[in-house]
Amino acid sequence: MKELIREIDQLNARERKLAKAVEVVGAKSDELHRRYEKQRVIEGKLHEAFAEEDRAYQVMKRAIDDEKRSLQDELDQTVPEIQAAIISLNKINKLHITEMKSFTSPPDLVRLVMQAVCVLLGLGATPTWDDALFVLCDMRFLDRLKYFDKDNIQDSVMRKLDKFIKHPKFNEDEMKRASIASTSLCRWVLAMVRYHTVMTYVRPKQAKLETAHGHVCAVRAATDAWKVCEAKTKALHAAWTESEQKKGHMQTELLHVRERTTSVDRISIVFENLKPLLRKQLHDLKCADDTLIGDFIYPE
Repeated sequence: MKELIREIDQLNARERKLAKAVEVVGAKSDELHRRYEKQRVIEGKLHEAFAEEDRAYQVMKRAIDDEKRSLQDELDQTVPEIQAAIISLNKINKLHITEMKSFTSPPDLVRLVMQAVCVLLGLGATPTWDDALFVLCDMRFLDRLKYFDKDNIQDSVMRKLDKFIKHPKFNEDEMKRASIASTSLCRWVLAMVRYHTVMTYVRPKQAKLETAHGHVCAVRAATDAWKVCEAKTKALHAAWTESEQKKGHMQTELLHVRERTTSVDRISIVFENLKPLLRKQLHDLKCADDTLIGDFIYPE
């Protein structure tokens, strides 16, 4: 009976301990679930933001790809022209330069092409032949043309140049009648004009592409933020799931302990109810034993 009482006490203590543990785990699980649900809402908003940015990005990407192809087509045509013009300058030698410097009253085509060259080199809107001679006397004349800063030609310079390049005879075929030098210089001037015209179209497109690149960065940032949030949401869900499983195992154990406690309590109650009957039977047996002993000692 003492062992039974001891087991009941142990079971009761175990039940109280498990109930407290279940309560703690349950509170933790509820908190994890609350945080998980909150995180899911945040993730949903970030995902919506990412999806919106991604849709805009896809539209812009298609436009960017089209623009890139268009720009590349323009540059593919212009760059070879510039390269050909620079190579053409190599045809001009010292004799050609000397010949041009020897003119006091140059042929009209020579004067025309040199005026265009002088305008590009920054000698005003209506350069004179003296300006042309000044340029031709520069030992670095051809190098100045070969390494000319074509990316920074001002629009005002192009407007000044306009009246010369629109002359009906300002073309290579006409210049061939004048000299090799005039032809090469004409090709160089036209190549610079062509490049400036193309870049006037290309530069705004390049700026647009830079803006688009910034949007791509924004999409990547939105994607990264969503992925971080998604990972956090998954971690919280995993923690909550683990906590729920632990709570389930403990609740099952608690149920088993309670069932065992109930069974032992019932056995204890049965024993308690049997105590009076057992005492009476013990008393009756003792009385019977005394009677038997008396009869044995004092026979009739």
